[in-house]
Amino acid sequence: MITLPKLSLPSAKIFTSRRSNDFLAVDISPNHVRIIHATQDAEDAVLILHAASRQFGDQDEAQISEFLTQFAAENGIGTRDVICIVPSTMFISKNVDMPSNDLEEISKIVDLQAGRYTPYSRDEIVIDYLCMESPGQHYTNVLLTIVNRRVIDRFYQIIEKAGMDILKIVIASEAMASCYDRIADARAEEAAVGGLHIAENYTDFTVMDQHQLVFVRSIPLGSAQLKANAAQTQADFISELEKSTLAYHDQGIGRAIQTFVVSGAPETKPMIQKLIQSAPSLGKVKNLSVQFVEAAALVASDSQAFSHKEGLTEDNFFDMTASLAALPLLKLDLTPKEYKLKRRFREGGREVITLGVLLMACIVLLCIFLASKIYIKNEITGKIDSIDQETAEEALTLEKASTKARVVRNLIKNRGKALYVFERVTSLIGDDIYLTDFKYDQEGALLLTGTANSMSRVFAFVTDLEESNYFSSVKTKSTKSRRVGQLDVADFEIECQLVEESEA
Repeated sequence: MITLPKLSLPSAKIFTSRRSNDFLAVDISPNHVRIIHATQDAEDAVLILHAASRQFGDQDEAQISEFLTQFAAENGIGTRDVICIVPSTMFISKNVDMPSNDLEEISKIVDLQAGRYTPYSRDEIVIDYLCMESPGQHYTNVLLTIVNRRVIDRFYQIIEKAGMDILKIVIASEAMASCYDRIADARAEEAAVGGLHIAENYTDFTVMDQHQLVFVRSIPLGSAQLKANAAQTQADFISELEKSTLAYHDQGIGRAIQTFVVSGAPETKPMIQKLIQSAPSLGKVKNLSVQFVEAAALVASDSQAFSHKEGLTEDNFFDMTASLAALPLLKLDLTPKEYKLKRRFREGGREVITLGVLLMACIVLLCIFLASKIYIKNEITGKIDSIDQETAEEALTLEKASTKARVVRNLIKNRGKALYVFERVTSLIGDDIYLTDFKYDQEGALLLTGTANSMSRVFAFVTDLEESNYFSSVKTKSTKSRRVGQLDVADFEIECQLVEESEA
């Protein structure tokens, strides 16, 4: 068995429709439904966890929705994102040459002319396309994929009724062709790679060239027909394979096929090898290589994923597992524009709601933070006020005590001061001077009133006061001569400042 490097799903991103690492892939054919549940392991590789398949009658959309809901509930599937897979039997593919290399112009041409290639009007179909990049050409070959809109609407009706959401609508042919290209490896650089997927009732024929899907065709013969009527079916299969090969070559869009990669129905491997080599156009190819690949080469699966009692194997779901394995590489998406717009609005609304919740959470946290700061500030302020009140009361008590002490200290300091000053003054007075009045205040100011025998004695007394070093600023405030009996006397008023008191 060929070993294929495991492809990985894209990593989940914030604000996308993916709410988990799980994926649901669904193939809703007219009367047959297949579903697989996959997830991403630690290395982003695909791991199939559950798979189921069931036949339904016509117009059983309600039962199909119930089946999908039941499948999700029984297997504890949290995701509601679904990838719808369209087999080659349900779409039309056309190779068309567009007279332009401008992608925007090609898009407009395709949109206007797509209805020409189907019996339906433009409003009745959903299209997507791939541009074949060929350097040096003045035109572009476009591979159109066209699906009846009723098929797509049926998908949405069933999926939405099941409470799920369609993430993407892909075609299995592109996914399998991408895997075939990986398997061919070096041979894909030398020539085109053809792919055959042998399903139960049809065969998917694809061609990859220069790592681009260039051709798709559905052959209406599968493993069931090959087993039932081997001889006739084999001849018809060779004929259809030859038609498909010639149709590809007639398009002139790629190189010759030198490698075929075959998947599905492993029990038919020897038969398919022989049939490929029996096709006239392929039998002439030198060094034609036929390789077989099984689903297990693409993705890992849980041991209980497939119910072998019901005949389910990995190869029954090869196209679906390939679609998951190659999901990051797929370019075709048949989701209608209005559904894409609707989903974008819904995702935008979810982002707005999420952003609103985050903003509300931030506001709540900010309010809690501010409230806690206010509470702490109030607590601290209350404690400071309490301490301030206690301190103020203590300071008032201390101030009263200090005032009392200062008063007492001043009283003690000034006690006897008047006697001290009087003693100093009287030490400078002789028998020729006598005082009639002596005034002294606490600031050290001194006023002396008296009578001397003569005016000269008054001036001499002033000089004695100044030179005593006990008094300063000695001034004669007033003098007056008068006669007492036979004697002339002089009355005086002298003011001065006690030196010790002033320095203190």
